[in-house]
Amino acid sequence: MHKADFQFLATFFKRRSGLAFGLDKAPLAERRLMLVARRYGLRNLEDLVTALKAGEEPLATEATQVMTVNDTSFFRDIALFEALHNEILPPLMRARSAKRSIRIWSAACASGQEPYSIAMMLQDVMAQNSGVADWDFEIFATDLSADMIAHSRAGCYDSLSLQKSVPPAVIARNFQRRESEWQISESLRGMVKFQQFNLLYGYENFGRFDLIFCRNVLLYFDAASRKDVLQRMSYALAEDGKLILGAAESVLGIGHHFEARATFPGVYRKPEYTYGGAHAAAVA
Repeated sequence: MHKADFQFLATFFKRRSGLAFGLDKAPLAERRLMLVARRYGLRNLEDLVTALKAGEEPLATEATQVMTVNDTSFFRDIALFEALHNEILPPLMRARSAKRSIRIWSAACASGQEPYSIAMMLQDVMAQNSGVADWDFEIFATDLSADMIAHSRAGCYDSLSLQKSVPPAVIARNFQRRESEWQISESLRGMVKFQQFNLLYGYENFGRFDLIFCRNVLLYFDAASRKDVLQRMSYALAEDGKLILGAAESVLGIGHHFEARATFPGVYRKPEYTYGGAHAAAVA
């Protein structure tokens, strides 16, 4: 790949998705983008760059989507889900006892394993506590890729993706065999609303969330994009809500919107000075 073409692509993808990558990622970019180029009858990456410069929107969308990272699994970082079940969710539910509802956003959900893992965890909470059986647990899941959203809605997964992280008893309880795949139960699929969405766009129409999962996403963004996303997520998060990032991510040095004063690594909250102050009034 010519250096000028790579520089154009790096700027193009950063503007459209926030993804930032250096020359060390050129071989990976070339492999993925050639798959798209061939589907559009283009001979090489130079032709693809020419088409992108001409404003070919379907091509631009597909090229952007193929560059995203979709590596995920069910109950990824099981210690986090245990902390969510035992330490994070109980006080949050006590605070929501009057309205009896919890809203959760799984941002950049890839092929859906994270929001479905959250749904299975919440199903266990309801089964173990009859007092929350009538609660409204809303899970909103978004991803940049239309293909990933379609895959997530279908809720079908191969045996390997289940066996590496889901106990047999959980598979038997929550999945049905569909030819060569396993489909998550209709009741769990009904708990999750999926929508294609770019994290660089506005969140104004989403309302407030009690928990926001944005794991292993921001590490692919540059500093300016990370700060921008965190600022807007702080507006979308309830004042006593929690932001959950990946183990390799941190908010340190990225604005003042969150602080690491929760009880589990990777879980963040808004700074105390925002509670009931000018910030709360501005976003109420």
